[in-house]
Amino acid sequence: TAQCRFREYVCNFCKKKGHLQKVCKSKSRGKSQPYFQGSTNKPNNKKGNSFPNTKQSSGYQPRPNQHYVGLENKSDCKEDHVDEGYDISNIFQCELEQPKFSSTMLGSIKEKIEPIQVSLQVEGKPMSFEVDSGACVSVISEKCYQVNLSHVKLVHTDLVLSSYTHETMKPVGKLELKVRHDSLEKNLDLYVIRNGSNPLMGRDWIKELRIVISIPSNVNMVTTFKETKVDVLSASKENHESKIVQDLFKEFPEVFTSKVGCFKGDPVKLKLKQNAIPKYHKPRPIPYALKEKVEQELKNLSDESIISPIESSEWGTPIVPVLKRNGKIRICGDFKVTLNPFLEVDRHPIPRIDDLFTVLQKGIQFSKLDLSQAYMQLQLDEESKKLCTISTHKGLFVYNRLCYGISSAPGIFQRIIEQTLQGIPGVACFLDDIIVTGADTTEHLSRLKEVCKRLSDKGLTVGKDKCKFFCDSVEYLGYVISKEGLSTDDRKVEAIVSAPVPKDVTQLRAFLGLVNYYAKFIPSVATILSPLYQLLRKDSVFNWNFLCQKSLESVKEKLVSAQVLAHYNPELPLKLSCDASPYGIASVLSIVDKDGTERPISFTSRVLNSAEKNYSQ
Repeated sequence: TAQCRFREYVCNFCKKKGHLQKVCKSKSRGKSQPYFQGSTNKPNNKKGNSFPNTKQSSGYQPRPNQHYVGLENKSDCKEDHVDEGYDISNIFQCELEQPKFSSTMLGSIKEKIEPIQVSLQVEGKPMSFEVDSGACVSVISEKCYQVNLSHVKLVHTDLVLSSYTHETMKPVGKLELKVRHDSLEKNLDLYVIRNGSNPLMGRDWIKELRIVISIPSNVNMVTTFKETKVDVLSASKENHESKIVQDLFKEFPEVFTSKVGCFKGDPVKLKLKQNAIPKYHKPRPIPYALKEKVEQELKNLSDESIISPIESSEWGTPIVPVLKRNGKIRICGDFKVTLNPFLEVDRHPIPRIDDLFTVLQKGIQFSKLDLSQAYMQLQLDEESKKLCTISTHKGLFVYNRLCYGISSAPGIFQRIIEQTLQGIPGVACFLDDIIVTGADTTEHLSRLKEVCKRLSDKGLTVGKDKCKFFCDSVEYLGYVISKEGLSTDDRKVEAIVSAPVPKDVTQLRAFLGLVNYYAKFIPSVATILSPLYQLLRKDSVFNWNFLCQKSLESVKEKLVSAQVLAHYNPELPLKLSCDASPYGIASVLSIVDKDGTERPISFTSRVLNSAEKNYSQ
């Protein structure tokens, strides 16, 4: 006892020296008494679990799956510690008592000191967290959870938290969330406690989100507190990476420009079928709300020589104005009523999404380039220009460049961009979207420069405002790709989750189309959706019942909690697991890591037809 650090402590319960309130024997019997290093109650088991000797403390009944943190063991909060016990220390309010010392010692501290706040996107919702480097884990109150994140499933946890005064707190549960800070997105755990105030960002989130708290080294915390400036910075865009990007802009100014590029290769030739008959459609009425924007866009295209006015033409296609996200107008021609039926379509294959992601499987960070007005960077030959005449309320215009709405445009453009970038490893392109990655920053930058060089040689340009560089995760073709693997896009999942109950077969088909886009993330999705597929049968009456509603809610819940799919790695072994039910069959393809961990690459399933359902199970 002479070496015990608590020998001079005064118990807050019995006011005696030599122990803390938490282990006070004067308290009511039956409460747990955790073992603290330095006390006489040492564990009697061979494994060294931190529970008191039950023979010496007959009133103590240890609870299973509960771990305590030794006060002198500073490694308890480390990530590799096996016990699930953590300190969480935060002072929510600071108030000054009547000063017992000179007012000069207080300096200028007279009002409440505001906490350090960080704004995050949690499951697509903006939330503000208070930075607390004294807390090992991040927490929110149960009330905050019910208001903001009630749609996320609460998972059981055996974690036990300890406050600054060593009072234990058992969380209500744990949330597994997608958290975004600037361009960095992570899957993180958030613990829900029954009582509490502000949402707290602990050291787990501070590390994963790379939050840096910078305080000047010459701060006098007493006399010059008001002059202290605390900056919360994200390290996802480090200074050296920002400099690399700026140097890239300076090296290739002809690529990163607001002007529409012009492909330096051969002009595009559109081929007509035999006996093609020219068709002309008069201009369609334009909504008055869009009329001014349409006229401005026609002027812009004319100024850039993308279109030219003409007096007459055998061909005439009405235009369709499409409103873009930035509020501007994209003018498309409705060529399906004029040119497309008589056109020999270029059948160059558009790459499968899975094939593109395989190219990126060893990437650490990702850069995404978006070609400006993609199709319009390709010139048309003289005969093809006449075919692409549009009729507008401002007269006839002929396209000098390949335009939107032409059925051959995707195949033609995909072939040209693939030929331009072929041979560069770690580069995938899907029409006007180019994504680049590498095993490290040096390799990543080298490939990025090679892409820019080839685009420059071909006269192609990129929209700087749509590009992203050296991101840990990027949205690409409706998915979010990172070094961990492939995950769903929160915005698209939110659209599916918020979709109303289908009222007819047409709405049901539209909903199933959205779900099937993410089918690879949902185990046994065909079995889950079996009641909905029954409504699509020709001999079935559309009757939305309890099973249909349960199926709808189940698939939405599965999508919200969908896990990250691993990248395929040909160097690792594969494992195929199959399952069947009276309604469908399913399988999951996984890779087996070197430590034996299985990570799914894809889930697949399908519904059994009427004959297959008669097979023996």
